[in-house]
Amino acid sequence: MEKPPGEPEKGIPPFPADPGIKVLAKILKPLLPDFKIRRPETLSALAWIPSRAGIPLPSGPGPETVTDRRHKIRLEPYRISAIKLNIMELADLARLAEMEPPLEGGVVPGRSLVWMSRLFNQTLNMVITERYLPGLEYVGQRWEARWIPLPEPEDEQELQRMADSMPGVLMCLGENEKEPPWSNPRQRTVQASKQILDTLIRIARDTGGPEKREPFPSIHDAWLHALASHDPHVKWDDGKALRELGEQLEQWQRAARITRESPFAFFMRLGEPRDGRGEAGWNVDYLVQPKADPTLQLPLSEVWNPSSGAHMELSRYGENVSEYILTILGQAAKLCPFVDESLRRKDPSGFELDGKETLDFLTR
Repeated sequence: MEKPPGEPEKGIPPFPADPGIKVLAKILKPLLPDFKIRRPETLSALAWIPSRAGIPLPSGPGPETVTDRRHKIRLEPYRISAIKLNIMELADLARLAEMEPPLEGGVVPGRSLVWMSRLFNQTLNMVITERYLPGLEYVGQRWEARWIPLPEPEDEQELQRMADSMPGVLMCLGENEKEPPWSNPRQRTVQASKQILDTLIRIARDTGGPEKREPFPSIHDAWLHALASHDPHVKWDDGKALRELGEQLEQWQRAARITRESPFAFFMRLGEPRDGRGEAGWNVDYLVQPKADPTLQLPLSEVWNPSSGAHMELSRYGENVSEYILTILGQAAKLCPFVDESLRRKDPSGFELDGKETLDFLTR
C-alpha cells in the first residue's frame, strides 16, 4: 500500500473529514472544560491515509465511500489540523475512552483513545508498584535525568500485546511529503510508556516550590534535583563527570535488570548442624531455581561447571546462568559479610557459621 516511487509531486490536499481547529475546540470544550487550546500548539500535520484513486478510505464503520475499485489501495498524504498535547492533557483526553459512549455532543471515542487509555493504566500500574529506576540520558546535546521503566515479564507481555494492536492512526503522521512514515509499533509503545511514566513520577515528586537556580554543591545534587523538576536538564557544566555518572548509573541499572528479568531465582538455605547438637557449624547453601519451575532447586556447587547436568538443566530455562549468579552474589555481598567472604573462594557455594554468627545472619 505504498505510494509508487517516481510519481510527480503534487500539492498535499486537505483531509476531507478534517473539522479544523475551531470546530475541534468546540467539540472538546464541554468534554474537557479545563483544556485550553494555545495557538502556538496548533499546527497543520501530514497524515498518510489508505486511499483509493485519491479518496481516503474510512477507518471504521460508517457510510461506504464510493471509489473506483480498479485502482489499488495506496497510502496518500493529507493535511490535517492538529493540536500538540502534553502528557497530562493526553491523559485527560484518554480518560474519555473509559466513559460510556456516546459522550456529550454525540462524540464517540475512537480506537486510538481506547488504546491510549490502556497504555496509561498499564504505565500507572508500574508507577504505583515502583517498577522504575532513576537514570541519566544524553538527549539533544544535553544530559537529562529520567525515570526509566523496569517492567516485569507480565508488563512486557502487555506492552507487546498493545504494540500488536496499535491503531494505524497512531502511526500515520510523518514529515516527509514523498514517503510514508516507517514506524516500529513496539518501539513507539515502549517510548510512549516511558514518557508517561517519567511525567507521572515528576508530578508526584513535585514540591510546588520555585526552581533552584543557585549552583549545586555536587553533581549528584544537580542530578537528584533534575529528577524531581519539570525540566529534566541536569545543570552541571562538567561534561566528563556527567558522562561518568551516566555510565555508573547504566551499570547499576544493568545489574537491577539482570536480577529482575532473569528467568532464575536465587536463595539461601540454612541447614542444621551436622552433629545435631549445634557444636558443629551451621551450613548456608546457595541454590538456584528456574522461576518457571519452583520445584527444581539446584545447589550452586553443581551449577558452576558448564558441562554439569545441573547447569545444562538450568540452561533449558534461559541463558547467562553464570552472569545472573555473579550479579546476585555481588549484590548480596554488599549486604552480608558472610557472602562477601565466600566470594573469596573459587566457585562459592555457601558458607559455614557458628552459633553466634548464625544468630547474626538470621537477624540481618
